[in-house]
Amino acid sequence: MKKEGCKVYVYTTSLRSPMYIRCLFLSYGIWLDKVINKTVHDRILGKQGQQVSKLPVAFSIDLHVDDSAGVALEGQQYNFATVIVGGEDSWAEKVMETIRNSML
Repeated sequence: MKKEGCKVYVYTTSLRSPMYIRCLFLSYGIWLDKVINKTVHDRILGKQGQQVSKLPVAFSIDLHVDDSAGVALEGQQYNFATVIVGGEDSWAEKVMETIRNSML
Protein backbone atom coordinates (compact mmCIF):
# COMPACT_ATOMS: atom_id res chain seq x y z
CA MET A 1 0.00 0.00 0.00
CA LYS A 2 2.84 2.38 0.83
CA LYS A 3 4.34 1.64 -2.60
CA GLU A 4 1.07 2.82 -4.14
CA GLY A 5 1.43 6.13 -2.25
CA CYS A 6 -1.12 5.28 0.44
CA LYS A 7 -0.90 6.28 4.06
CA VAL A 8 -1.69 3.50 6.51
CA TYR A 9 -3.78 4.27 9.58
CA VAL A 10 -5.18 1.97 12.22
CA TYR A 11 -8.66 2.96 13.39
CA THR A 12 -9.78 0.77 16.26
CA THR A 13 -12.42 0.73 18.97
CA SER A 14 -9.73 -0.63 21.28
CA LEU A 15 -8.57 1.36 24.30
CA ARG A 16 -4.98 0.19 23.76
CA SER A 17 -2.62 3.14 23.54
CA PRO A 18 -1.52 4.42 20.13
CA MET A 19 2.10 3.66 21.13
CA TYR A 20 1.23 0.03 21.90
CA ILE A 21 -0.51 -0.34 18.54
CA ARG A 22 2.38 1.33 16.67
CA CYS A 23 4.91 -0.98 18.34
CA LEU A 24 2.78 -4.04 17.60
CA PHE A 25 2.63 -3.23 13.88
CA LEU A 26 6.28 -2.19 13.79
CA SER A 27 7.20 -5.63 15.14
CA TYR A 28 5.81 -6.93 11.81
CA GLY A 29 7.71 -4.29 9.83
CA ILE A 30 4.68 -2.07 9.24
CA TRP A 31 5.05 1.66 9.88
CA LEU A 32 1.74 3.36 10.67
CA ASP A 33 1.11 6.96 9.68
CA LYS A 34 -1.58 7.42 12.31
CA VAL A 35 -3.40 5.51 15.04
CA ILE A 36 -6.96 6.37 16.06
CA ASN A 37 -8.16 4.45 19.10
CA LYS A 38 -11.45 4.77 20.99
CA THR A 39 -10.06 7.57 23.16
CA VAL A 40 -9.10 9.67 20.12
CA HIS A 41 -12.39 8.80 18.36
CA ASP A 42 -14.43 9.98 21.36
CA ARG A 43 -12.34 13.12 21.91
CA ILE A 44 -12.54 14.28 18.29
CA LEU A 45 -16.14 13.30 17.55
CA GLY A 46 -17.74 14.11 20.90
CA LYS A 47 -21.42 13.14 21.06
CA GLN A 48 -21.44 12.07 17.41
CA GLY A 49 -18.78 9.52 18.32
CA GLN A 50 -21.26 7.78 20.58
CA GLN A 51 -23.63 7.23 17.64
CA VAL A 52 -21.16 5.58 15.26
CA SER A 53 -18.41 3.04 15.90
CA LYS A 54 -16.15 4.42 13.15
CA LEU A 55 -16.23 7.62 11.11
CA PRO A 56 -13.15 7.55 8.87
CA VAL A 57 -14.01 10.75 6.98
CA ALA A 58 -13.50 12.70 10.22
CA PHE A 59 -9.85 11.62 10.12
CA SER A 60 -9.26 12.10 6.36
CA ILE A 61 -9.39 8.37 5.66
CA ASP A 62 -10.46 7.62 2.09
CA LEU A 63 -10.93 3.84 2.41
CA HIS A 64 -11.74 1.93 5.59
CA VAL A 65 -10.89 -1.79 5.76
CA ASP A 66 -12.78 -3.74 8.41
CA ASP A 67 -14.03 -7.22 9.26
CA SER A 68 -17.44 -6.06 10.49
CA ALA A 69 -20.47 -5.94 8.21
CA GLY A 70 -21.90 -3.38 10.65
CA VAL A 71 -19.17 -0.95 9.65
CA ALA A 72 -20.21 -1.38 6.00
CA LEU A 73 -23.73 -0.31 7.01
CA GLU A 74 -22.30 2.72 8.82
CA GLY A 75 -20.29 3.48 5.68
CA GLN A 76 -23.51 3.61 3.66
CA GLN A 77 -25.25 5.72 6.29
CA TYR A 78 -22.37 8.16 6.90
CA ASN A 79 -20.97 8.15 3.34
CA PHE A 80 -17.55 6.54 3.70
CA ALA A 81 -15.94 3.87 1.54
CA THR A 82 -15.37 0.44 3.08
CA VAL A 83 -13.84 -2.88 2.15
CA ILE A 84 -15.08 -5.69 4.34
CA VAL A 85 -12.70 -8.63 4.67
CA GLY A 86 -13.13 -12.00 6.30
CA GLY A 87 -10.83 -14.76 7.45
CA GLU A 88 -11.22 -16.65 4.18
CA ASP A 89 -10.50 -13.63 2.01
CA SER A 90 -7.27 -12.87 0.27
CA TRP A 91 -7.72 -9.55 2.01
CA ALA A 92 -4.48 -7.90 0.83
CA GLU A 93 -5.42 -8.53 -2.80
CA LYS A 94 -8.99 -7.39 -2.18
CA VAL A 95 -7.80 -4.12 -0.61
CA MET A 96 -5.19 -3.43 -3.31
CA GLU A 97 -7.72 -4.10 -6.07
CA THR A 98 -10.11 -1.60 -4.47
CA ILE A 99 -7.33 0.99 -4.15
CA ARG A 100 -6.22 0.56 -7.76
CA ASN A 101 -9.81 0.78 -9.03
CA SER A 102 -10.42 3.98 -7.06
CA MET A 103 -7.30 5.59 -8.55
CA LEU A 104 -8.61 5.29 -12.12
